[in-house]
Amino acid sequence: MPADYKLGISEEVLAELIASPPAVQRRMVARIEPLKLSPFREGDYTEKDSDGGVNQVLLLDDLIVTYQVDHAVKVIRVLRVEWV
Repeated sequence: MPADYKLGISEEVLAELIASPPAVQRRMVARIEPLKLSPFREGDYTEKDSDGGVNQVLLLDDLIVTYQVDHAVKVIRVLRVEWV
């Protein structure tokens, strides 16, 4: 069931989140949190990482989110974010 999925964020994303003002933190979390509800959703495009893994890249309003989904352990790993 999709609601069982958890979010994991990279150190890079965590550092950006911590360094952001509270209003930006809330906006970022509001954009990323819904990914848990649709873990099978494909991104707007995909990119391969250096290990050959597939990353989903999705534009969520004003935030580009790059993530991987590990269905075996039900984790969505947010690897990178970029405001546009």
